[in-house]
Amino acid sequence: MPIKNGFISLKEIDFSKKEFLTNSRFSLAPINTGFGNNGAPTGRLIRFHSDRSGKNIAISYVGNVAIDSAFCTNESTLILRQNEPGWNELTSAISSNGSLPGIQISCRFFNIPANRKWRDNNSVGKVHLYRNFIASLSTHEIDLIFESFLKAAILASEYGFEVLQIHAAHGYFLSCLMNPMLNNRSDKYNIDNIGGVCDLLANIRKYCPDSILDIRVSCFEGLSRDPLNEWNIKIKQIKLLESYGYDIVSLSAGFYDLSKNLIYPGRRDGLNVYLQYCEELAGQLRKALVSVSGNIRNLKDLEQKPSNIVFGIGRPLVADPYFVEKSLAQRENDIKHCVWSGLCHYYTRGYKHIFCKINDDI
Repeated sequence: MPIKNGFISLKEIDFSKKEFLTNSRFSLAPINTGFGNNGAPTGRLIRFHSDRSGKNIAISYVGNVAIDSAFCTNESTLILRQNEPGWNELTSAISSNGSLPGIQISCRFFNIPANRKWRDNNSVGKVHLYRNFIASLSTHEIDLIFESFLKAAILASEYGFEVLQIHAAHGYFLSCLMNPMLNNRSDKYNIDNIGGVCDLLANIRKYCPDSILDIRVSCFEGLSRDPLNEWNIKIKQIKLLESYGYDIVSLSAGFYDLSKNLIYPGRRDGLNVYLQYCEELAGQLRKALVSVSGNIRNLKDLEQKPSNIVFGIGRPLVADPYFVEKSLAQRENDIKHCVWSGLCHYYTRGYKHIFCKINDDI
């Protein structure tokens, strides 16, 4: 679908309620597997998602797919480009097994490589670097990035992805524009306009009207000493963004280049780490579903939560593709449980793709 005359006017949009015809409230969360070859899907990636489709999994999200080769996280990042037959094979494998194909569309834009360390000891200095970098960009540069987001969303839809997740969490470019500690711009991408993300969502909705539109945000990035204040700001942004056309808001937390602890909560953090934020938000949104991830493991208990709450599962499905199916059938003894070995954090460990201590068939 071509883009005509650039971005559209918000007045042209007629928002209608999206019907979600899925059989489960549980999805494979967007995981950056590293299973790409020069940005293109590989047979290994297709097999990974084929194995984690169906089996009571509503959406199988392909994680961290860059809008352009200039905005990759690392050398293994997938890239949305035209004429890549692997994408059609991937979406066909997911849908034929009974899940909706989902894709996380991302832009990691900064002038230094992504941090391999688990934590940056100079977080104050890094915040200043990010703030200065965001301020240094011209309006035209950001215009081009937003155009690339829109083109990538249209291309993903053409490849057969039914769920388009816009990555605005974890310190990626859009999350920086949405963060008042990092965005002090005075143009149309200012913080009062939520960094222009309203317009981006509206345009993706316009040009991808049949897609389920998802936006991933951090409850808090961890840049402030007061996470509650960060969360209150994010609630206001999420509620305003709802009127611009998303169907799902997916909650996570953290800032990749500063500390990965919030993004990947550990065993000692307990289960359902961000569920309390999800429940608070779900009671305030009018139409959208709220999805939450972060040590989601006790599925039978979660089925009693309000119907507008859904759940993204990552590491348990890496370890056992049948985790959801076995959990809902109360076959606990049959589950190959994730043991938090950390091998799925491949980039931090210096690898090119994920591994799993429990499941070597990846």
